[in-house]
Amino acid sequence: MSQLNLQTGNPQGIRDQVGLGPITSTSPSKKVVDEDVFARSSVDDLYFFSMDKAEQELEEIREEVAETGASVGDVEFVPEAAYNETLSLLNRLHSRVPMPNIMSLEGGIGLEWRPEGGIVTVSLYGDNHVTFVAILADEHEIAGTCPLSDPVFLSSFLATLPLLFRRKA
Repeated sequence: MSQLNLQTGNPQGIRDQVGLGPITSTSPSKKVVDEDVFARSSVDDLYFFSMDKAEQELEEIREEVAETGASVGDVEFVPEAAYNETLSLLNRLHSRVPMPNIMSLEGGIGLEWRPEGGIVTVSLYGDNHVTFVAILADEHEIAGTCPLSDPVFLSSFLATLPLLFRRKA
């Protein structure tokens, strides 16, 4: 069984360990798929979601929070920075990671995935930090908080997400 070395300072080395291939840049308007993914995977292993859809969902959340705040008055608004951080993080996801459920939290944005036998949550509050938890099949739990710009810890966590969504043959 292979192990992921989270201590390496080389994000590309981490991606190589989990079989994700080269680091690619992404544009803010759409997701870029690593070219080598097509060579090593079937199309069934890929998920495609557009950043337009994510932006639309975040805009709906923004409107809901504003409406709730106007009617209830005791709602902690989500800072604009949290919306921007969420888009930034979504742009960093690999094409093997499906679109998460996006929801508002008190003062932040939450992302949630439910891979087989587990749950993964990510929270962003506009403070340039990411809080994440992954609970997998009652055996493994990964949790942490780190800067959004962390080149090792956050990159390692994001690199493990595609492994959770591999389709069983």
